[in-house]
Amino acid sequence: VEEMRQNPGTGDAKSYLEADRAFHEAIVGAAGNEILAKLYNSLRDRQVRMGVPGIEVQPARMDKSIAAHQEMIDALGGNSVKRFRELVVTHINEAATDLRCTR
Repeated sequence: VEEMRQNPGTGDAKSYLEADRAFHEAIVGAAGNEILAKLYNSLRDRQVRMGVPGIEVQPARMDKSIAAHQEMIDALGGNSVKRFRELVVTHINEAATDLRCTR
């Protein structure tokens, strides 16, 4: 998340998305499900390619995503699995909406 926070001011969508990728990869990897991790990694390159134009059009998405990621970390730190799940579902739904809006 700290790496993601460095990028909104620079407007470097690709660097932001690489840090975003590392965040998601760590979360997926922590689940300990090797099949899920492989599936995630196979889709993530496509998500980055789709995400760069979207962030360039709507740079405020970076701040929104950073805040969502920090909330997830806080939920995990507070041992609130239920809250973490809620945040993940919201994050996925918002990301899907954002990607549909940039096509």
